[in-house]
This record gives sequence, C-alpha cells and structure tokens, in this order.
Amino acid sequence: LLERELWDVVVDAVPQVLDAKWLTRDGKAAIGLAVDESQKVLIKQLKTAKEFWDTFKKHHEKSNITNKVSLLRQMSSKRLVNGQTMEDRINEFLSIVDRLRDFGENVEEHKCVAFLLGTLPEIYNPLISSLEMRSETDLTLDFVREKLIQEFKRKSACEQETDAGGQIRLGILKMLHQTVNGLRLLK
Repeated sequence: LLERELWDVVVDAVPQVLDAKWLTRDGKAAIGLAVDESQKVLIKQLKTAKEFWDTFKKHHEKSNITNKVSLLRQMSSKRLVNGQTMEDRINEFLSIVDRLRDFGENVEEHKCVAFLLGTLPEIYNPLISSLEMRSETDLTLDFVREKLIQEFKRKSACEQETDAGGQIRLGILKMLHQTVNGLRLLK
C-alpha cells in the first residue's frame, strides 16, 4: 500500500461521498492480492480497503496478544538444562526478549535481568544474592551475562576435577579389588 501510495485509504476515515477518484484508489485489490486464500473469508463481505485493514488488524492483534503471553511464559519458565551451556541459555533467553520486542512489548533491561536470574537453578543462588546487592545501575544485562558465564565455567571446571578425582578413586578401588582377589587365589 505504501508503494502504491494508498496507505491513506486504510488509516484515514472513509469519505462520506465516494467519488470516482477515491474509488480508484480504494486499495481493495492490492490487499486482496496480498492476502492468503485462507484469510479472504474475513474480508469477503466488506466494501472498503479500510474495512479490510481494520478487520485484519483486529484479527491479528488477537494472535499477537496470545504470542506475547506465550513468550512471557517461556521467558519466566525456561530453565538451564543439563548439557546446555550458560551462553546457550542466555542466547535462548535473549531470543525470546527480541521476539517480545518485535511484538511491540517494552522489555526494560532491569526486567530482563530479573527474569533471567529467576530462571537459574538453585545452585546459582549465592551468585544471585551477590548480584542483588549491587546497585541497579551496575546490574546491566551485559554485566550479568559475563558473571553468569564466568560462574558456569567455574562450576564446570570444578565438576570436571571432581569427576577426574572420582575416576582415579574408582581405578584404585578396582586395583585393590583385583589385588584382594589375587591374594585369595594364592591361599
């Protein structure tokens, strides 16, 4: 409609008297050609491009609200899962935030930080507590992202050390077991 300079026919009020000039600029054909067949049922009985536009706007705004609710639920309920890196979790979270913003939702940075911190497992509570002690101006999304990734890497390194120590202990136990069994055979 913008390309054909017909935008005014969908945003301005329909004139009381429909003259020939207005009727040729109505824009119904442009909208009708751009609409998927499954949606033409919505506009079949309507007479003007403005009615077409208003009907589509109303119809699709309903789905936008549904999408916003769904995204807000995802934003608050998705958790860091086993095998997922913190970076992947944060990127998944920011993708949801971007989609909300695409729908016109104003998601302020401090709310993003609060939602993100609220979705972390309990093992991150000490870090969350220390972050909550900072002033709101210090608590930027970039800062929190950096701290979460650092903490994730630290925890992962500790787990690997613990796993390596456990493997060594398991190996020692196996050797002891074999030695004991060997001594029994010597009796």
